Amino acid sequence: MESRNIDFQAEFITANTNTTLRALDFNKYNRLVAYSASNLVLIMDPYHQPDTNNEKRVPKVLFSLRGHTDRVNGVQWIDNNSIVSISADKSFIIWGSDSEDLRDPQNWTIKKQYSEAHKEAINYLRTYRHPKTNEIYIVTLCTLGTLKLWQGKDRHSIAYKDQLIFGNNLQEAAGIVEFGEKHLLISIGGYDSKIHIYLVPTIENQDAEQRSVFKYKLSLPGHFNAIRDFDFTPQYLGNNIRYLASSSQDNNIRLWKIQPLDNISNDHGGHQEDDLQKYESKTSFVLQDSNEDAVYNITLESVLSSHQDSVSSVKWGQISEINQNSTLQQYCLLSSAFDFTVSIWKNDETGLWQVDSTLGAMAGNKHAFYGALFLNDNQSILAYTYNGAMHRWDKEQQMDQDSFKWQAQLTVKGHFGEVTDLDWDQYEANLVTCSQDQTTRLFSRYGQNIGWAEFTRPQIHGYDMNTLAVLKVNKQSGLNLPSRILSGGDEKVLRLFEAPYSFVKIFNELNPESSEIQLRYSDIKTNQEVEELIGEEAAKKQPLGLMNKPTLILANKGQRMDEEEGGMGGDFDPNKYLTNTKDAQENIISDKDLHGEPPLEDILMTRTLWPEQQKLYGHAFEIFAVATSYKGDCAASSCKAKEKKYADIIIWDLTKSQTTVPSCRLAAHNLTVVQLEFSKCDNYLLSSSRDRSWALFQRQSPDSLQFTLFRRMKDAHTRIIWGVSWSHDDEYFATASREKQKSIKVFKGVQGITEGFKAGDLISELPEDQNQNATAIRFFPSRINGSTSYGLIVGLESGDIIIWKENENFKSWTELYKVRDYLAHSLSIKRIKFNLKQSNPKEDEYKVATAGTDHTVRILKIKLH
Repeated sequence: MESRNIDFQAEFITANTNTTLRALDFNKYNRLVAYSASNLVLIMDPYHQPDTNNEKRVPKVLFSLRGHTDRVNGVQWIDNNSIVSISADKSFIIWGSDSEDLRDPQNWTIKKQYSEAHKEAINYLRTYRHPKTNEIYIVTLCTLGTLKLWQGKDRHSIAYKDQLIFGNNLQEAAGIVEFGEKHLLISIGGYDSKIHIYLVPTIENQDAEQRSVFKYKLSLPGHFNAIRDFDFTPQYLGNNIRYLASSSQDNNIRLWKIQPLDNISNDHGGHQEDDLQKYESKTSFVLQDSNEDAVYNITLESVLSSHQDSVSSVKWGQISEINQNSTLQQYCLLSSAFDFTVSIWKNDETGLWQVDSTLGAMAGNKHAFYGALFLNDNQSILAYTYNGAMHRWDKEQQMDQDSFKWQAQLTVKGHFGEVTDLDWDQYEANLVTCSQDQTTRLFSRYGQNIGWAEFTRPQIHGYDMNTLAVLKVNKQSGLNLPSRILSGGDEKVLRLFEAPYSFVKIFNELNPESSEIQLRYSDIKTNQEVEELIGEEAAKKQPLGLMNKPTLILANKGQRMDEEEGGMGGDFDPNKYLTNTKDAQENIISDKDLHGEPPLEDILMTRTLWPEQQKLYGHAFEIFAVATSYKGDCAASSCKAKEKKYADIIIWDLTKSQTTVPSCRLAAHNLTVVQLEFSKCDNYLLSSSRDRSWALFQRQSPDSLQFTLFRRMKDAHTRIIWGVSWSHDDEYFATASREKQKSIKVFKGVQGITEGFKAGDLISELPEDQNQNATAIRFFPSRINGSTSYGLIVGLESGDIIIWKENENFKSWTELYKVRDYLAHSLSIKRIKFNLKQSNPKEDEYKVATAGTDHTVRILKIKLH
């Protein structure tokens, strides 16, 4: 392997969080966020500075940590340079860096992995580092109702200590805090709606042979539904008082005050049973430590009721520095709920708790917040929703300097399901992706080398999305017209989308480095003229519908819609555009919505949809693959098929304004066609199938949309052929299969055919000693290393990415590089696409986008030396 000659860098990595409680955590010392996505832990810098000459800071995922084999259900920092992650694979992992540079992924390794830590999926994690002894304690809960305690004096010595078995009385949350000089107090809550209090001696106070360390003390009633989360005040307040906040599915938060009984007047000077009874009531309880030499009173301090749905998380934050003389007014409480709100509670001078600020959405398109936490010394709040989308607010001082407001900020946006396909637009300035999370998303660069962000969400569907292709649009009257998107999901219909004016406006304002894209109206010269003539254009999703209906507002120049008749003013063709002016203004994006940055989540969800131009009917089952020709005149598509009669490939004529019937049907396969790709010359179409064969189709003439079968190779591989790719000059094409041996094969293409060969002849295959289950493949867009050699980038079922180079016309293969784990995917790679315009083949510099079932989309920069 010649890895020393290749540099790989991550320009962009994105994914939403998993839909679990405690899916992300912030370290206030290194200012990094760790969050879970699929079976990965992603490290994000919310204050990344892309340019040292520019003070602007933007969120960026730096790298990923892979080691789990199933969904990561929770992550938490245990110190400045260590993370614990739990997973549905029954294990938890301690990750660590031995260097102070935590932003360098090469410093991160697995310090310890606890396989089979539980008998079932681990669904809750709570860690605690003792402030005096630095001992580490970890509590894990599994779906069998088992709680386990792990402990150690450092991250290298953590070991199992004890467990509690609750069985069907499933517990979902736990909290840990120091209790006196010798113990820890552990609160446990779940479906029985009670808070169970246990004491555990610290490590130095445990007997060497002591196996059972949990000492049950009491249960606190009060909640009326399952308990979701706990949080203790991190430090003692005056008189050694500490507070516990508990959140519940009953929509309420309960605050419990824990204080030594010595601080309460006691006429007898002791703690006899009769003396303690006066502190026992429905809201007051007595807690004695294991040796009964200290007695504490736990009282219900307050019930906070403001949320309208289950309260998913609670987190204490400091308003000012805390010391032994501090009062509760120096703390605030952050809560998140399934009513799609985040609340900040403060205690006033009278002792009354009130909501100081409410963030999120009180009405409209609502989701559910699964968690929220403070960032940057409580100056920022980061929350995440049911669909994994992160929301961030920063505290900003108002002009009068006496007040402030919480301002929504840009955060990382991505998919929260398997990413099934991607494609670059015709200008290769935008990356379009689709996912089983039922969305299609468009990412683009913004600003002067600031970074990548989601610009629009063209499709929010009711079916899982399986495939997409960007349709090239030819220039008209010298205008750069935006590409169209053709997508297919778990339905029988292909849908074609056109870019609305709102997208063109966003792109042109935020992406000054790219050539300005103009709206599709060929008789309008500038976007300004378009805006004067028709105002704004957007799309609106109808209730209980799957179609994105266009909305168009005519403004200025005296032109108005006839709302009753649905007509259009001016010289536009009313048959070409479905118009709907009712509530259309709600879907328009204005400058004040952007603040000079890409759209935020609420705008992406509701006001960046693309109008649907037409539907293509013809397949009998769910769409599985689609490809478009390079000149944009046609598309090819396939659907899921268990019989030969359903495995046809359909060619669609996209030169017409409305395509109603297929141009032709191509029969060659017996099972689902999984990938389609046109040759660079556009005269051939290559397909691969679940039936382990590939087929090559030829146009009858360069301008014809009729194709005929040119050649088919039956049993080209021994397992499904997931990927195909043409070389940049069409002299070769390659296939990728899940078979462990000879998973990559190269065949003769349609150009440069020499004597003794014909198109489709097998030229070479990966050596048998290379056990690689390949799922995606792509030829480099040029010869590599300034030589005559072709390069191949291969994505594997494991998520690994490998670069191969052929030698002497494929007589042998050389593995140039295996992408390091922190840049590679962790599950099967679905698609690989080079960006030609942002690559520089003469300098052996390339940019490539990859999509994986691990929910991530990645843009990697490759430099061959």
